[in-house]
Amino acid sequence: MDSDRVVIIGGGCAGLSAAYTLKKKGIDFLLFEAGDVPGGRCRTVQQDGYTFSIGAGSTEPQWKTTFQYLDELGLTERVFSIQKQRYGFLKKGKIHTMLTGGTFPEMVKAVPENLRFFFSCFPFRTYPQLIRVFLALWKYMKLVDEEHQFEALLEVSRFTTEEFVLRFGGEEALKQLFHPFLATMVLGRPSDISVAHPISLFSLMNMPIDPQVSFNGALDFFETHDPDDFASCWQTARNNRPDIESLETQAAMLEKDVKIAGGRYLPQIRLELGYHDQNRDYDQMMESFTGDLDRDQRNRYWTAGVTASWELFDGGRAWYSRQKSLNQIYQVREQITQIELEIQEGIRKALFSIAEAKERIHVAGSAMRAARENYAMEERRLDAGLTTIPLLLDAQIRLARAQVNQIQAKLDYQLARAELGFMMGEELSDLGI
Repeated sequence: MDSDRVVIIGGGCAGLSAAYTLKKKGIDFLLFEAGDVPGGRCRTVQQDGYTFSIGAGSTEPQWKTTFQYLDELGLTERVFSIQKQRYGFLKKGKIHTMLTGGTFPEMVKAVPENLRFFFSCFPFRTYPQLIRVFLALWKYMKLVDEEHQFEALLEVSRFTTEEFVLRFGGEEALKQLFHPFLATMVLGRPSDISVAHPISLFSLMNMPIDPQVSFNGALDFFETHDPDDFASCWQTARNNRPDIESLETQAAMLEKDVKIAGGRYLPQIRLELGYHDQNRDYDQMMESFTGDLDRDQRNRYWTAGVTASWELFDGGRAWYSRQKSLNQIYQVREQITQIELEIQEGIRKALFSIAEAKERIHVAGSAMRAARENYAMEERRLDAGLTTIPLLLDAQIRLARAQVNQIQAKLDYQLARAELGFMMGEELSDLGI
């Protein structure tokens, strides 16, 4: 951009941020501002010993970009935390206030004030509308609060805040709450701002500055033997993976079905051999001219027979059954091939990730030792009056970054070992994890 120049319209927060970023990158720009003082509505005015904020006068600790600018501009020491705030609404010439934050006794003492605020600022018909709106917003706010899934807001980002509130709430909720809230927080109108913006604001305002994080186990317990080469890992996977074994068994059963179906085309010979033992015992004697005769008898004999048959036409049933089994075998074999390719690719990726993570661990360890030595040297120089606190803080930051890099490398190593164990069908304990 030797001959071109970026033109920035407006010297408010957005314009000044753009100008500052372009300047850091060495890009020429021209900024136009209609007012006499830059800053737009984000500036302060001194009058009669009081300081007034023209626009939004506070920010949340979670807004990292703002604090990054403050740190780069050397303004961090001028930032102070507000432990309690009193909000005021002007209605019919009277200011109604509400206290937020503070100690527990202060909050208990402010309960009557806060109740008067809620029941006097908003008309009664506003509350049902607000309840419906926040119930509609709740499922999206919950995703952002608990899982930080800001991408889930894409579903509603096409609606403006005005459209969303009018759809689920009503005109009073839009007028009494959302319009003044957005005008204060983002200096915008509900008709111009996506509903995803206030959802993010509500959620970020509820997030803790330093959330508590707990760790189970350690990052150094992977110091065991290295994994074997690809061939041995693949052989182990072939022996251990239950999905491959199940499909192989299924294919073997289908092959037997093919043989059975093919056997229906062959002549069938049946050999029958039987032994018969008949014992007849009659209760009464048989009368004859010569007198009564005993009719009881017992017959024992063998039977043997040979039959041959050949079904020449069955309407295609045997052929269809055989073709069906062949197609199923083909599908199962394709599944086996696909799974084997996925396992082989997974093993190669895991082995590569393990080797890459080990190299990063060694490099990060060297960097951390150098950063620790540098920090110790800066501490001694500060004690001798040869350096400044900012330089010591820079050394501390470099040490922290080196520690983070090493921890990340160890974590990546563990994840790669776990992925390898999954691909091989082994327990994590078998891999030393």
